[in-house]
Amino acid sequence: MDNLKQRLCFALPLIRQAGTILRGAFSLRKEGVIYRKKTETDPVTNTDIELETFLRKEILSKFPNEAFIGEESASNLERFDQDSCWILDPIDGTANFVHGIPNVAISLAYSERGQVVLGIVYNPLEEELFTAIRGGGAFLEDTPIRVSDIDNWNEAIVCTEFGSDRSSVKCSMIVENLKNILDDKIQGIRATGSAALDLCYVAAGRFDVYYEYGPHIWDIAAGSLIVEEAGGTVLHPTGSNLDLRSRGILATNQRFCKKLKFPPFWHF
Repeated sequence: MDNLKQRLCFALPLIRQAGTILRGAFSLRKEGVIYRKKTETDPVTNTDIELETFLRKEILSKFPNEAFIGEESASNLERFDQDSCWILDPIDGTANFVHGIPNVAISLAYSERGQVVLGIVYNPLEEELFTAIRGGGAFLEDTPIRVSDIDNWNEAIVCTEFGSDRSSVKCSMIVENLKNILDDKIQGIRATGSAALDLCYVAAGRFDVYYEYGPHIWDIAAGSLIVEEAGGTVLHPTGSNLDLRSRGILATNQRFCKKLKFPPFWHF
């Protein structure tokens, strides 16, 4: 664990520096955000590219023989299975960033042989820093965090996201899932626009369940560890073990998980 603590100490100043860049760009957004679209509904800004370039350069300068997966550099996902790999989403919630919504996060994870062992999620606009080391607990700044103990639908806040896929199959799945949840008299449904923050909010007990079909490994790698270290459970929405490359995730507390009948959500 000492090695992981050293890596965390190395990464945190870089993440905060990247947060300063993001915060400055956000404050200037009224002058116009320069962005293009990876797909019709999936934007990428100059700030995404700037942050990834900066963090990639700093990390690989320190660890030149380690693998790196970044959202904007379209890296080979097989690198995740290597002995050491960094996984970065420079701005999770880019559409929020473009529209001036402060639900954005820098998400950085470090894995060893396909298992995430360090996670950092930082929202510099709200000044919230979530961290976890495998076996060492989860924290919001220096305060330990814990998932909720709610296990009834009518007391629970469920979070999901809609992603950028507008195919008829995906849209039908989203509508069917929402209908089923509302039929169960759920207390509330939320969507922050950031998978990384959704996971951290589950870890902090703000949300009770988060599920989504479609997130990429860089969206959920850090947050999934933070949920686990906060005492939560992360699975594929079908109930199978989580594969971070499978494009699906369910995160909740252990009591709620035991009550779910899998698959609880309609899926592809």
